[in-house]
Amino acid sequence: MDFTHDKFISDSNEFWKLFSIIQKFPPLHNTIKADFKTLLDLTEFHKNDEAKFKMLCRTCIRNLFSLIEADIYYYNLFDSYQDYDDRHKFFDKFKKTFKQICKTWNREKLQEEYFQTKLNDLKEIKDFRDKLTHPKEIKHIIVPTEDIFNKVKKVFNDYDTFISTIMSNFFFSTQLPL
Repeated sequence: MDFTHDKFISDSNEFWKLFSIIQKFPPLHNTIKADFKTLLDLTEFHKNDEAKFKMLCRTCIRNLFSLIEADIYYYNLFDSYQDYDDRHKFFDKFKKTFKQICKTWNREKLQEEYFQTKLNDLKEIKDFRDKLTHPKEIKHIIVPTEDIFNKVKKVFNDYDTFISTIMSNFFFSTQLPL
Protein backbone atom coordinates (compact mmCIF):
# COMPACT_ATOMS: atom_id res chain seq x y z
CA MET A 1 0.00 0.00 0.00
CA ASP A 2 1.31 3.47 -0.92
CA PHE A 3 1.67 5.61 2.21
CA THR A 4 3.15 8.66 0.49
CA HIS A 5 -0.11 10.45 1.24
CA ASP A 6 0.02 9.85 4.97
CA LYS A 7 0.00 12.18 7.97
CA PHE A 8 1.67 10.64 10.99
CA ILE A 9 0.25 11.80 14.33
CA SER A 10 2.58 11.01 17.19
CA ASP A 11 0.06 11.65 19.97
CA SER A 12 -2.40 8.74 19.96
CA ASN A 13 -5.01 10.83 21.85
CA GLU A 14 -4.84 13.42 19.09
CA PHE A 15 -5.16 10.62 16.54
CA TRP A 16 -8.40 9.35 18.13
CA LYS A 17 -9.85 12.88 18.27
CA LEU A 18 -9.05 13.23 14.59
CA PHE A 19 -10.53 9.81 13.90
CA SER A 20 -13.96 10.98 15.13
CA ILE A 21 -13.71 14.12 12.99
CA ILE A 22 -12.75 12.21 9.86
CA GLN A 23 -15.83 10.00 10.30
CA LYS A 24 -18.10 13.07 10.06
CA PHE A 25 -16.52 14.63 6.99
CA PRO A 26 -17.37 12.15 4.19
CA PRO A 27 -21.11 11.90 5.03
CA LEU A 28 -21.39 15.70 5.17
CA HIS A 29 -19.44 16.23 1.95
CA ASN A 30 -21.31 13.46 0.13
CA THR A 31 -24.75 14.71 1.24
CA ILE A 32 -24.06 18.28 0.10
CA LYS A 33 -22.51 17.00 -3.13
CA ALA A 34 -25.50 14.73 -3.88
CA ASP A 35 -27.92 17.59 -3.23
CA PHE A 36 -25.87 19.85 -5.47
CA LYS A 37 -25.82 17.29 -8.29
CA THR A 38 -29.60 16.94 -8.00
CA LEU A 39 -29.89 20.72 -8.16
CA LEU A 40 -27.76 20.74 -11.33
CA ASP A 41 -30.02 18.08 -12.85
CA LEU A 42 -33.16 20.07 -11.95
CA THR A 43 -31.66 23.21 -13.43
CA GLU A 44 -30.76 21.35 -16.61
CA PHE A 45 -34.29 19.93 -16.79
CA HIS A 46 -35.82 23.42 -16.51
CA LYS A 47 -33.59 25.15 -19.08
CA ASN A 48 -36.63 25.95 -21.22
CA ASP A 49 -38.63 27.47 -18.35
CA GLU A 50 -36.99 30.87 -17.99
CA ALA A 51 -38.24 31.72 -14.49
CA LYS A 52 -37.38 28.32 -13.01
CA PHE A 53 -34.02 28.19 -14.81
CA LYS A 54 -32.98 31.61 -13.47
CA MET A 55 -33.96 30.77 -9.90
CA LEU A 56 -32.37 27.33 -9.99
CA CYS A 57 -29.16 28.57 -11.58
CA ARG A 58 -28.80 31.31 -8.95
CA THR A 59 -29.37 28.62 -6.30
CA CYS A 60 -26.65 26.47 -7.89
CA ILE A 61 -24.21 29.37 -7.68
CA ARG A 62 -24.89 29.85 -3.97
CA ASN A 63 -24.96 26.15 -3.07
CA LEU A 64 -21.65 25.35 -4.75
CA PHE A 65 -19.99 27.42 -2.06
CA SER A 66 -21.80 25.57 0.72
CA LEU A 67 -19.95 22.45 -0.40
CA ILE A 68 -16.58 24.18 -0.72
CA GLU A 69 -16.88 26.01 2.61
CA ALA A 70 -17.81 22.79 4.44
CA ASP A 71 -14.77 21.08 2.91
CA ILE A 72 -12.48 23.95 3.92
CA TYR A 73 -13.80 23.83 7.48
CA TYR A 74 -13.16 20.08 7.83
CA TYR A 75 -9.77 20.15 6.15
CA ASN A 76 -8.70 22.72 8.71
CA LEU A 77 -9.83 20.42 11.50
CA PHE A 78 -7.43 17.74 10.20
CA ASP A 79 -4.50 19.94 9.23
CA SER A 80 -4.99 23.66 9.62
CA TYR A 81 -2.72 26.24 8.14
CA GLN A 82 -0.88 28.56 10.51
CA ASP A 83 -3.18 31.08 12.21
CA TYR A 84 -6.29 29.57 10.62
CA ASP A 85 -9.47 31.44 11.45
CA ASP A 86 -12.82 30.48 9.95
CA ARG A 87 -13.55 34.21 9.63
CA HIS A 88 -10.74 34.72 7.11
CA LYS A 89 -11.84 35.79 3.64
CA PHE A 90 -12.94 32.93 1.42
CA PHE A 91 -10.04 32.94 -1.04
CA ASP A 92 -7.43 33.39 1.67
CA LYS A 93 -8.86 30.33 3.42
CA PHE A 94 -9.23 28.40 0.18
CA LYS A 95 -5.65 28.97 -0.96
CA LYS A 96 -4.02 28.48 2.43
CA THR A 97 -6.12 25.42 3.24
CA PHE A 98 -5.36 23.59 0.04
CA LYS A 99 -1.70 24.58 0.05
CA GLN A 100 -1.44 23.11 3.56
CA ILE A 101 -3.43 19.97 2.80
CA CYS A 102 -1.59 19.33 -0.45
CA LYS A 103 1.78 19.89 1.22
CA THR A 104 0.99 17.47 4.05
CA TRP A 105 -0.40 14.78 1.74
CA ASN A 106 2.23 15.22 -0.97
CA ARG A 107 -0.15 16.70 -3.57
CA GLU A 108 1.66 20.01 -4.29
CA LYS A 109 1.69 19.50 -8.06
CA LEU A 110 -2.05 18.91 -8.06
CA GLN A 111 -2.62 22.07 -6.01
CA GLU A 112 -0.35 24.17 -8.24
CA GLU A 113 -2.05 22.93 -11.40
CA TYR A 114 -5.53 23.57 -9.99
CA PHE A 115 -4.58 27.07 -8.84
CA GLN A 116 -2.97 27.92 -12.19
CA THR A 117 -5.70 26.55 -14.43
CA LYS A 118 -8.98 26.49 -12.48
CA LEU A 119 -8.93 29.18 -9.81
CA ASN A 120 -9.96 32.07 -12.07
CA ASP A 121 -13.19 30.31 -13.03
CA LEU A 122 -13.93 29.68 -9.36
CA LYS A 123 -13.29 33.38 -8.63
CA GLU A 124 -15.71 34.40 -11.36
CA ILE A 125 -18.49 32.23 -9.91
CA LYS A 126 -17.62 33.44 -6.40
CA ASP A 127 -18.14 37.04 -7.57
CA PHE A 128 -21.61 36.06 -8.80
CA ARG A 129 -22.28 34.32 -5.48
CA ASP A 130 -21.24 37.38 -3.47
CA LYS A 131 -23.53 39.65 -5.46
CA LEU A 132 -26.43 37.22 -5.11
CA THR A 133 -25.88 36.70 -1.40
CA HIS A 134 -25.35 40.38 -0.56
CA PRO A 135 -27.13 42.34 -3.31
CA LYS A 136 -26.75 46.11 -3.18
CA GLU A 137 -28.52 46.80 -6.47
CA ILE A 138 -31.02 44.96 -8.66
CA LYS A 139 -28.24 44.23 -11.18
CA HIS A 140 -26.58 42.06 -8.52
CA ILE A 141 -29.46 39.60 -8.88
CA ILE A 142 -27.79 38.24 -12.01
CA VAL A 143 -29.77 36.97 -14.95
CA PRO A 144 -28.26 33.54 -15.48
CA THR A 145 -27.51 32.40 -18.98
CA GLU A 146 -26.76 28.95 -20.28
CA ASP A 147 -23.09 30.02 -20.46
CA ILE A 148 -23.10 30.92 -16.75
CA PHE A 149 -24.79 27.62 -15.90
CA ASN A 150 -22.21 25.72 -17.96
CA LYS A 151 -19.44 27.57 -16.13
CA VAL A 152 -20.99 26.58 -12.76
CA LYS A 153 -21.02 22.94 -13.88
CA LYS A 154 -17.41 23.20 -15.07
CA VAL A 155 -16.25 24.81 -11.82
CA PHE A 156 -18.02 22.10 -9.82
CA ASN A 157 -16.55 19.29 -11.94
CA ASP A 158 -13.05 20.79 -11.71
CA TYR A 159 -13.38 21.18 -7.94
CA ASP A 160 -14.82 17.68 -7.54
CA THR A 161 -11.91 16.18 -9.50
CA PHE A 162 -9.45 18.19 -7.38
CA ILE A 163 -11.00 17.03 -4.10
CA SER A 164 -11.39 13.42 -5.25
CA THR A 165 -7.74 13.28 -6.25
CA ILE A 166 -6.62 14.76 -2.93
CA MET A 167 -8.72 12.20 -1.04
CA SER A 168 -7.40 9.24 -3.03
CA ASN A 169 -4.99 7.30 -0.77
CA PHE A 170 -5.41 9.89 2.01
CA PHE A 171 -4.24 8.38 5.31
CA PHE A 172 -3.63 9.20 8.95
CA SER A 173 -1.37 7.03 11.06
CA THR A 174 -0.09 6.78 14.61
CA GLN A 175 1.88 4.40 16.75
CA LEU A 176 -0.20 2.78 19.45
CA PRO A 177 1.40 2.02 22.81
CA LEU A 178 1.78 -1.69 23.44
